[in-house]
This record gives sequence, C-alpha cells and structure tokens, in this order.
Amino acid sequence: MRFSYLFFQRLNLFSIWFLVTFGVLVNISASSVQGMNQYNDNFYFIKRHIAAVLLGIVIFNIGKKINISIQEKLINLSIVFVTTSLFFVLTYGIVRGGSRRWVDLGIINFQPSELAKPLIILWIAYQLSNLDSKYSDLFYLKRAMFLPLMCCLFIYLQPDYGTTLTIFGIVLAQILFSKINLKFPVGILSLSVVPLYFLAISGNYRWNRILTWINKDCDNGIDLLGDCFQLNQSRIAISSGGMFGLGPGTSRARWGMLPNSHTDFIASIIGEEYGFVGLVIFIIILVF
Repeated sequence: MRFSYLFFQRLNLFSIWFLVTFGVLVNISASSVQGMNQYNDNFYFIKRHIAAVLLGIVIFNIGKKINISIQEKLINLSIVFVTTSLFFVLTYGIVRGGSRRWVDLGIINFQPSELAKPLIILWIAYQLSNLDSKYSDLFYLKRAMFLPLMCCLFIYLQPDYGTTLTIFGIVLAQILFSKINLKFPVGILSLSVVPLYFLAISGNYRWNRILTWINKDCDNGIDLLGDCFQLNQSRIAISSGGMFGLGPGTSRARWGMLPNSHTDFIASIIGEEYGFVGLVIFIIILVF
C-alpha cells in the first residue's frame, strides 16, 4: 500500500513537471511569430510565460513549507482580499476591449479574476474538508459557496463570461467529488441550466461562437472566411500533423494562418507538430 501511494505520488509529480516543460517548448514555437510581428521580439510571450512558471514554482515551494493551520488562515484572508479586489475593479478598473478587468498598480497591471481561480479552488477544498455531522450538508455548502458566488457575480459584471463559467464549473466539480450529499450539486446544476442558456444567447458574439461549433457550413466549406475561419484553420493544422506530426518547431499554422495560435488554440499546434499520437498522449497526461 505504501509502495502504491509513493508510486502514484511520484508519477503525479512527473506528469506536472512534464506538462510545465512541454508547455514552455510548445509556447516557444506557437508564440514566436506573433511576438516578432507585434513586439519585434520572438521571445516576448515566452519570457512572460517562463516568468509566470518561475513565480508559480517559488509560491509552490513557499506554500508547502507553511503549517496547515497557517495556510487555512491565509486562504481565508486571501479569498476576502480577492472578492474585495473584484468589487474594486468594477469601479476603478482599467477598461480594455470593452471589459473592466484590470487594476493599475503603477509597476504592473493586476487582474484579480486570474488570482480568483486558484484561491477559490483552495477555499472550496478547505471548506469541504471540514465537514462535520454537527451541521447539515446544506450549512457547509452555503458557507463554502457564498464568497465564490460573489466572485462569479463581480467577474460576470466586468464582463468576463469565460472566467465566470470556468470558475463555476470547477466549483461544481469539487462539490460533486466531495462528501456533500449528491442531491445538492445535482440541484445546483439543474437550476443553472436556464441562467446559463440566457447567458449564452444574451450576446451575439457568445451565441455565434456556440453556433459555429454546430454550423454545417464549417464542415462543408461554405463559410471559410467568416465565423468558421478559426475553427477551419485549427482543423487544417491538426490534420496536417498526421499521426506523428511535422516535428517540434515546424508548425505552419503559426505563420498567421491560425491567429493567436499560442492561446486558446494551442492544441492545434500540438497536433500539427506532434501529430495525433502526441496530442492524445498530452491529453491523457493532462487528465491524469
């Protein structure tokens, strides 16, 4: 039993370091062309990516040395801080692309919604790990959900619908896999269907993105340059990789054929350079 636990612990640690290293390598390839075009620096985006990785490693090593009781207090303070920051953004934040998401701190711009993601995960985990028969599941659920729902509301009002749905989905998954009675997360999911539907159709951009995925014009080549452009270019990139890929750093899609290939569509670059086999292995390790 001891051997099994240590084996899976080390395997999990290996998968984390593999994904971090692989992510850096793929980002170098996917972002170099756009970095040169926009900032005259091939490594503009990757330098920012590596800085974030190093910061994460530092925080991880500091965090694992802190006593669990102190960690719990820090989590409580941090979730209050990020909720307050998100409220502050709605009034004093910087507007970019029609959304108010950033706070100008002078040296850097701070985006509270990005900090909210890991903190809410830690907060929910902490709250649901302290279940006690002294109180009902509903009591613990309400206590765990109050601040995350406030965060989701403030992020929604920025507006940032993608982050709102991401956080909501993560929180729901945590509740599903906790010891909370299953009827509560199922009830939350059922009650969320209608609001999520109206959220999707409330803006033409969001609704068009959904329709794009089910639009037959994207499959028969009718709408190659319209709403289906990004999706079609992504498919071309993956299909051109074949089973085993074109090789690391040899992507053709990054040369402007797949805009912003280093962001939401980076899986297309993985498929093109490492092939279908490489993409499947990546997904398996990511899920693991």
